[in-house]
Amino acid sequence: MFEYQGWATILPTYYEDDAAEDAFDDEIAAELIAELEKLAADHKACNINNACGIGYMNGHLRCWFMGYSNHRTQEWEEIMAYFQTLAAKAPGSYGILSCRDDEDPVKNNAFQIFILKKGRIIETDDIWLSPCVPEIEEI
Repeated sequence: MFEYQGWATILPTYYEDDAAEDAFDDEIAAELIAELEKLAADHKACNINNACGIGYMNGHLRCWFMGYSNHRTQEWEEIMAYFQTLAAKAPGSYGILSCRDDEDPVKNNAFQIFILKKGRIIETDDIWLSPCVPEIEEI
């Protein structure tokens, strides 16, 4: 099985600067929204096994993702690419993606965490749910 979940708050800068947030280029925001909507439409990401969304909450642009399928899917690769796009075009964005791939030859008993902050993505091991056996499952 392959499962993933995550979210991001999309911001133009990581400096506390109201003027920069207010001036966040509407074209960039619209482009980021359109890109995620295209991803959802092209791959039917909002189906029985996958879901994603993007929209404004309390004035901030936010996105979210989740999926559960039999194997790693192309959608996951494109979601990771979307996180890279957020890091480049909106470096103030922050968020977390996690995934578990029971077919991964090395990390099949663990969740992997991808942290988006300050214009970069950091991969780290999960410490709360991993190792999956015995933390959340028993054999």
